[in-house]
Amino acid sequence: MNTDTATVDPVTEPRKRPKRLWRVVFAALAIAVTVLLAALWLQPLPPRCELITADEYQRRTKRFAFIQDARAWMTRFSPKIFGFAPVHISAAHVGKEESDLLDPLPEPRYSSNGMRVWILTSNVVARVQRDMLPKSITRWRINTSDGTPSVISMGPGSGTLEFASHPKVRSGNVDLAAKLRLMSIIKSTGGFNERTNRETVFRMLLKRDEGAIILDESGVLFIWAYAPP
Repeated sequence: MNTDTATVDPVTEPRKRPKRLWRVVFAALAIAVTVLLAALWLQPLPPRCELITADEYQRRTKRFAFIQDARAWMTRFSPKIFGFAPVHISAAHVGKEESDLLDPLPEPRYSSNGMRVWILTSNVVARVQRDMLPKSITRWRINTSDGTPSVISMGPGSGTLEFASHPKVRSGNVDLAAKLRLMSIIKSTGGFNERTNRETVFRMLLKRDEGAIILDESGVLFIWAYAPP
């Protein structure tokens, strides 16, 4: 007697891996956004002006660098949400021999260790710089973005001027950390060249339509920082 054996094919369930993968990606993005917002919210309010050290400036540029990298990666998905706000920085530097023209200005907002800082409206800072009529002036302009450090070097006369900046945009205002280094070569009577190296490192908060005038041993620095809305 013949018996037929019936075979039953196993029923394969549909794969759910792609759906689970998208859930994991979405959860990772949500966690990254939460960490970014928490880090920004926990940062203390910046001072209007203060002197900092070169090490503090260096630590600032490295702090939360992983968030900057993650944010740069997330701009591929939504540039409008995760994009970096642009910042325009312009500045001019003149010698200290022209500093007498700053006497009519009001009391400086910050004064310490031979350094005086005035934070005024942009038009007033531009007018003071224009009225000086210095023998030599060094101007520069930097187009950067929120949290992006930049360095520019120039050679005004017999020396080198180096300007490093690290801006942060806070509610439309610019929290600017900057380092100005002036390296000069002075010819002595004996025929030997003497090198001087003067460095000023500071942090200040510039609101909309504001600029600053900084007077120290290296000269007078006029600076503006603007974050377009």
